[in-house]
Amino acid sequence: MNIAPITRFTSRNALKIKKNSPQILFYAGIVGTVATTVLASRATLKAVPIVDQLKAERAELDAFAAVKGNIEPEDYSQEVVRQYTVTSVGLAKLYAPVVLIGVGSLVCLTKSHQQLTSRNTALTMAYTGLFKTFEAYRERVRADLGEEQDRQFLHGTVQQEIVVGQNKDGSDKVKSITALDPNSAAALTYYFGPDCRTWMKDPGYNQNMLDGQQRWANIQLQKKGHLFLNEVYDLLHIDHTREGNILGWVYKDLSEQGIDNDMFVDFGHHNDGEFIAGYKRDVMLEFNIHGPILDLI
Repeated sequence: MNIAPITRFTSRNALKIKKNSPQILFYAGIVGTVATTVLASRATLKAVPIVDQLKAERAELDAFAAVKGNIEPEDYSQEVVRQYTVTSVGLAKLYAPVVLIGVGSLVCLTKSHQQLTSRNTALTMAYTGLFKTFEAYRERVRADLGEEQDRQFLHGTVQQEIVVGQNKDGSDKVKSITALDPNSAAALTYYFGPDCRTWMKDPGYNQNMLDGQQRWANIQLQKKGHLFLNEVYDLLHIDHTREGNILGWVYKDLSEQGIDNDMFVDFGHHNDGEFIAGYKRDVMLEFNIHGPILDLI
């Protein structure tokens, strides 16, 4: 019998359980916490008769002992111990499930937190390594082929025609240029064009708006000491990204960490000469982030 399919099925499902174990443990902890509260309430109600019985037996014993000679002191003490022992055992039986489920819930929540923390740490380290490797690669490309060639390799290029003036007959003077591909999926960049809510048809407005928001971002960086990429996205009304919750800028010298950083935010829109000259209304934003903030502070 070929058991390979069964083995693969079992291994795959075990891997899925391991993948979702933090969520499973978290929800188990929440359910257990609710169950602990309910069981504790029920146990308390059931404990009332046990405590009342102890009080009644103690009152009866004290009344009996009040008559001289009816009971020896040693017998009295032994009876008191017996009554409290019986009551303690009864209460322990009631609250044992509550304690077990409560401790189990606490263990589940703690384990869930530990697993998520461990995974996030590993992901951050892996992302940091990839980020540094990619930046080193780009530095070698810039050194060999130049800044512009590096940008074209990163984004890809398309041919565009832009209006750069007017001919003597009044017609538009058109120039064909090689522009960065607006559909580029390169990370840490954003195509600032008609799909962006802060974009306008006026090239001058777009340039002034980006300059102003860049200045404000630098003020925030100096004020707070750090700035997440998603905070810059907020200034431009760009949707948040997962990377934006991790990457950004820090206002300190990172040379000791092997990062040659400038302590300011740069949107990169000044790299496009046609945009700065007013011939284009859209531009590729290339943010000069320093890396994962939590790993840099």
